[in-house]
Amino acid sequence: MKPSVLVTILVLLCSLVLPLLFVPAQMNALNPGVPGAPRNLDASAYDGSVTLTWQAPASPGDSEITGYNVSRSTIQGSLGTIIPLGNVLTYGDSPLTNGVIYYYRVCALNDQGEGEWTGEVPATPAKLATVPNAPVLSSADPSNGQVTLSWTKPDDGGNAITGYKVYRGTEANTETYLDTVGDVATYTDMTVTNGQTYYYQVTAVNDIGESARSNERSATPTAPATRPSAPTLNAPTAGDGQVTLSWSKPDDGGDAITGYNIYRGTSSGGETLITSAITALSYTDTGLTNGATYYYQVTAVNGIGESERSNERSTTPVSGDTVPGAPILNSATAGNGQVTLSWSAPSSDGGSSITNYLIYRGSSAGSGTLIATEGNVLTYVDTGVTNGATYYYKVSAKNGVGEGARSNELSAVPATVPGAPTLNSATAGNAQVTLSWSAPSSNGGNAVTSYKIYRGTSAGSEIYLTTVGNVLSYTNGGLANGQVYFYKVSAVNAAGEGALSNEASATPAAPNTVPGAPTLNSATAGNGQVTLSWTAPSSDGGTAITGYKVYRGTATNGETLLTTLGAVSSYTDTGLTNGQRYFYKVSAVNAVGDSALSNELSTVPATVPGAPILNSATAGNGQVTLSWSAPSSNGGSPVTLYSIYRGAAPSGMVYLDGVENVLSFVDTSVINGQTYYYEVAAVNDIGESARSNQLTARPVAPVAAPGAPGDLRATASDGRIDLSWVAPADNGGKAITGYKIYRGTSSTSLGYLATTAGTTFSDSTITSGVLYYYQVSALNPDEGNRSTVISAIFTVRPSTPTDLTAAGGNGFITLTWSAPGSDGGSPITEYKVYRGLSHTTMSLWSSTNDTSFTDLNVEEGVNYTYAVSAVNSVGESGRSSTVSASSFSVLSAPSVPQDLMASVNDGNVLLNWTAPAADGGSPVTGYNVFRGVSSEVLIPFANTTDPWYLDTTTVKGMTYYYAITAMNSLGESARSSELNVTISPYSIPSEPLDLTARAENGMIMLTWSAPSQSGGSAITKYMIFRGTSPETLAYITLVTTLSYQDTGRSPGTTYYYSIVAINEAGTGPSAPVVSALLPGPSLIGSGAEILTIAGISLVGATGIVLLVRRNRGSQKKGM
Repeated sequence: MKPSVLVTILVLLCSLVLPLLFVPAQMNALNPGVPGAPRNLDASAYDGSVTLTWQAPASPGDSEITGYNVSRSTIQGSLGTIIPLGNVLTYGDSPLTNGVIYYYRVCALNDQGEGEWTGEVPATPAKLATVPNAPVLSSADPSNGQVTLSWTKPDDGGNAITGYKVYRGTEANTETYLDTVGDVATYTDMTVTNGQTYYYQVTAVNDIGESARSNERSATPTAPATRPSAPTLNAPTAGDGQVTLSWSKPDDGGDAITGYNIYRGTSSGGETLITSAITALSYTDTGLTNGATYYYQVTAVNGIGESERSNERSTTPVSGDTVPGAPILNSATAGNGQVTLSWSAPSSDGGSSITNYLIYRGSSAGSGTLIATEGNVLTYVDTGVTNGATYYYKVSAKNGVGEGARSNELSAVPATVPGAPTLNSATAGNAQVTLSWSAPSSNGGNAVTSYKIYRGTSAGSEIYLTTVGNVLSYTNGGLANGQVYFYKVSAVNAAGEGALSNEASATPAAPNTVPGAPTLNSATAGNGQVTLSWTAPSSDGGTAITGYKVYRGTATNGETLLTTLGAVSSYTDTGLTNGQRYFYKVSAVNAVGDSALSNELSTVPATVPGAPILNSATAGNGQVTLSWSAPSSNGGSPVTLYSIYRGAAPSGMVYLDGVENVLSFVDTSVINGQTYYYEVAAVNDIGESARSNQLTARPVAPVAAPGAPGDLRATASDGRIDLSWVAPADNGGKAITGYKIYRGTSSTSLGYLATTAGTTFSDSTITSGVLYYYQVSALNPDEGNRSTVISAIFTVRPSTPTDLTAAGGNGFITLTWSAPGSDGGSPITEYKVYRGLSHTTMSLWSSTNDTSFTDLNVEEGVNYTYAVSAVNSVGESGRSSTVSASSFSVLSAPSVPQDLMASVNDGNVLLNWTAPAADGGSPVTGYNVFRGVSSEVLIPFANTTDPWYLDTTTVKGMTYYYAITAMNSLGESARSSELNVTISPYSIPSEPLDLTARAENGMIMLTWSAPSQSGGSAITKYMIFRGTSPETLAYITLVTTLSYQDTGRSPGTTYYYSIVAINEAGTGPSAPVVSALLPGPSLIGSGAEILTIAGISLVGATGIVLLVRRNRGSQKKGM
């Protein structure tokens, strides 16, 4: 190819590629006359805004800094919108979209132009996080011994909710902290007592803090309903061929009793059912044989089932006298807090004189219970009643034989006269007064049927006027205007008239009218506002004008109410849109109402335009081209032209020219090399706007590209290739500002790598073993010819060998591995083999050129650990992962498992053992567990791959024998030594009761009660736990009493406690956690080691195992 053609291609490539490789900031950074990059750029994000701060550049360049440009972009790594600023060191950017990442850069300006851009700083505006909103507690559902809460998750305040706190109290609004749960929406409180009402609230928690509490919910847990208790059968009454039974109502078991079953027999204990579904508390059994003895029992029935039978009663019916007949209840007359009963004697006294009458009363039909026993009288006054309640009555007669049947049933509602109404208002009108009152707080137990109105012309002189029905208002017409009238009201029910109400008065008068219409005099437009002025109407309608209403619209006669004012005559309407025409009317207001609307006026608010944004001032050869954006607001009047201002200094701006409504201007009246300052202002019919931001430009003549750099050298070193060169002899007429570095993997495929200001460069982005080619060109800032091409290669140590395995044989161990994934650019020359008795004692053992090695210098049965490394011309790689193996003479089954132990808790047996001392040359794959009820007969019971097993299938009181064998691929070992365990016949105790903790005399006193169930074995000890939170409880001591004094605690610290009971069978469940605050300052921090506790019965002895969690590798499993 001809040289001229090659040059043409290179020029075309540069013209296409250079705009993609450089941005203005990079070009300017190579001009020593412009400022350096600003320092310490920081971006602080807020709600809808970002605040930037920076420090001035370390070097201002050849002249003082005149301003800064801020770049904002939503694309990382690219310049975006350019925001020109004055000589300031901070900028608030708003409004922004929350959640969008914005990338910012800043550069400084002087009269030489735009300086170097800073690095990129991201910021993401976001609504400031707060604590969450309060949750909504939607339900509190009680059941037996528990309450389940459900709530709706609230808004998280911009920060994820981490959990919820539950508060509980036994009275409304007295809740205290109960528990904390994670990010869930339900919680079950199982520390409640049936029958107690509990009140709950919930809060949400995030990293900012805790929300306000939720609404309150309450619930009362209850035990499930049961069958009723057995009734108590009273002594029966025998009659002629009949027996009358009566009984007491039993406890209903939580479910209403639906009836009673009657059982009868002719011998004690021989009763059978004779009738059911009896709803009364008495029953007469007829058709019996006189002289025969009958035995009776009664049961109660509810929705759950039938109760146990009552006590047994017996009697013998006889002929002759009988119980009386039923009286006739003639009347039940209600009074004030009483009911008077009257009845007639029964038609038959049964042959025996009546001695008493029994009075029965109930709150519903057929539900009466005995309330009084009277002599042989025919009336009774019941004074134990409440006005307004309905009562049901029956009466029975009694003679020497017994009580007869009950009478018919009557009901009554005791009552008295109503209370006094409250007279709320007496409103005067034209020749009338309207009264309004509230019903009395008590109707006396009987509905109010009417009200009586009383009137007078002086206070306290009221006389009866009229009666109205059960209404709460009355209008008294035909009155004299100007006369004062006084009123009172009383309520009437069936019991009579109640007391008079409070007194109210009113003076009727002729009506006033609304005012006349005001006159709207002017509507004066301003900047975003209109000032109205009006004249009061000629008539106020007979009552003073109290204010004015202003109406506004955007079309004629389209006004709606804007505002209501006091008694003023002007109003300024602000916040208007400039350029929009507004229409106005006004009305006057007095006590009667609104006047007609005034005449209509309209106007258009406006102001000068906003300031334009001067986007660019681009210097050329003997000219400067300006470009700007129109103002965001034209002030309500169209922009007609723009004024151009220019100066030789920032403060020396003078008018240069005016252009019609266009957005650019070319200033050709400039001198190359002179710096010019520009501003633009917009003009409308109102006037000229504020001036835009200021930009500078310095027109210059063009320069030539520099020559090629010389003496390019490349040196490979530790992880990099270092380049150096000599500046070109020809700089093209302008100082060299930097150099471009090109790199490739062939001499004909070099691409752009980096730009640097000096004559050296270190390339650390290389791959070992790859040959690289380099060229360099100079910038002034135009790019010159490239240097000659040179090459260099870099190598490193190899990577680590992989897949190392070790296999033991008869007197040898064979290793194999895979070569490293990378040889580091240089061939691997050997592998080094390391050996030791553990991974911490390995040392160099041998070397080889292959990827396998057989170690013949081994002792039989000794376990060796190995690793390998690779070596090339640069050095040695890291060591591989380790493997272990041992040699053997003949492969065999494993040896016997060791150290078999057992522990027991509540009938569960936990076996632990250690692996065999020798695996027979093949890894142990599992264990067989043998069990029997005698030492002579053990059978395979279970298998496991772990060195422990939990047997949960034992029977209390039995003795079990255990042994273990180990297995590998070659077979099964001999059995381990045998171990026997006797299971306690008892159960573990239940939790201790009534645990309390209280601070006194510098210590904390714990007291409790024994468990409700001992498990059949005496409680031997109590284990006490303590912590500084419910989650850090740790074992502290064992006691045999029902109290404990905890001394030596830190004042000002809250301590939490729980206890468990221990008997022969093991350790029971823990009591609910309690706490106590030891008064005084806290001097000692918490730091107790956390222990996991388990009470067990060891083989041959009862004791306690404390399992401490430590980082010591694998440990035996504990219960």
